[in-house]
Amino acid sequence: MKWFKHNSQASKSDGLVRLMSKYGRARGYGLYFLFIEYCAAKWDGSGEPHFFISIPQITSFLGCKRNVLRTFLECFNNKTITNLVETENEIEFDFPKLLEIKHKDAMSSKIRPANIVEPGPPRKEKKRKDIYSANASAFAQQCLALYEIYPKKVGKKLGLSRCQKKIKTKGALEDLSRAVANYTKSCENKGTDKQFIKQFDTFMNCYEEWINPTEDMMGKKKGSGSSEFEDHGKIDTSDWSTV
Repeated sequence: MKWFKHNSQASKSDGLVRLMSKYGRARGYGLYFLFIEYCAAKWDGSGEPHFFISIPQITSFLGCKRNVLRTFLECFNNKTITNLVETENEIEFDFPKLLEIKHKDAMSSKIRPANIVEPGPPRKEKKRKDIYSANASAFAQQCLALYEIYPKKVGKKLGLSRCQKKIKTKGALEDLSRAVANYTKSCENKGTDKQFIKQFDTFMNCYEEWINPTEDMMGKKKGSGSSEFEDHGKIDTSDWSTV
C-alpha cells in the first residue's frame, strides 16, 4: 500500500495519548506513524494485514531499543494491533487498522490519482474463497487432529493459527500430516527428550523439511531399512475436499 489517510484526530486516540505521555508528543507521534508506514509498505493491500516482522529490523527503522518497541506494542495491543505474539527475534500480529485506512482512501475521489482504472468484475479467486469457507469447520478439525498426535503439546494456539494460514489445499494438508508423522517417528527413533522436541508453533515454521526427510533426519543408518518412511499416526484427509 503506497498511501493511507491521516486522521486529523489521531493524536487523541487512547494508545497514542499514552505513548506521547511516556516519550513526549513529537517522539511518541513519530513512532506511531513510522510504524504505520513500515507496515503499509510491506502490505500489498490484499487479504488480511497479517505480519511477521524481525525485531532488529523494526527497531532499526524506528530508531529505538527493544524495550521502547515493547512499550509501544503494549499501548496498542488488542486495539490498533491484535493477536500479538512476541518471540526472541520476531513479532507476529494482525493490523486491522490498515484495512480501515485502505477502505476510506479507496472511497475518496479527491486524493485518488486520475489515471486509476475502475475495478472490473470480481476475480475467480472470490469463488475459491467461498469454497474454502464451506470447508473451514472440517479443516479446523483436521488441524486439531494433527496437533493431538504431535509429540509435544505446547504451542497449540499459535501453531493452529499458522496451520490455518499456511495450509489451503487437501494436498498441503496431506503433506503436513506426513511431516508430523515423520517428525514424530524421528523423535521416537532418536529417543529425543521432551525438552528438545520442537513446540508445535515452531514446527509449523519448518514442517516442509519433514515432508521428505533424509535417513539421517529420521535417525536411521543408511541402507538399514525401506526407503519409504512409515505413516506414523497419519490422519484421514479423505473427507476434506480440494479447494
